[in-house]
Amino acid sequence: MPSGMISLEKARYRLARLWFIGVGIIFLLLVVQSFSNVYEGRLDEVWSWALPTVIPTISLILSVLGANAIEQVGVSSTDTGMLRRSFYTIVYWLSVFYLLLILVTILLQPIAVFMNANDQFSAVDVLRRSQLWLSPVQGLVISAMGILFFSKKFAPSQNTEKNK
Repeated sequence: MPSGMISLEKARYRLARLWFIGVGIIFLLLVVQSFSNVYEGRLDEVWSWALPTVIPTISLILSVLGANAIEQVGVSSTDTGMLRRSFYTIVYWLSVFYLLLILVTILLQPIAVFMNANDQFSAVDVLRRSQLWLSPVQGLVISAMGILFFSKKFAPSQNTEKNK
């Protein structure tokens, strides 16, 4: 493997693991909060906020990994594409940043509600306002993940024939 490169498959599976662990933690936290009445009867609004923040990216990951799994039947492991490690690192840390933003938004709700107690500010209001910073970051993450996950792989024989 050339220096500064990572296999496309390895990069995809590392990002998938990061996303499934991150989303699992976020969902677990929201389930616990849902049962502890944190949202005072406004669960529909909470889950309507939470699902669109992660489902598009998780769906992208699952779709590509699933299609790749089917495509890999009969293909040797030496046919996987390569990716610049620097791009993978950017996508990975952008994903970490986005998942942490979601988690921090959920965890800081009590402080935000306390600080705005006079305005009848609720935990759901915190989630609604968080779209101001989450939506732009989500757009960047999905763009970067789309590039990485929809990149084509060429078998070495295909690459050499194209160069002739």
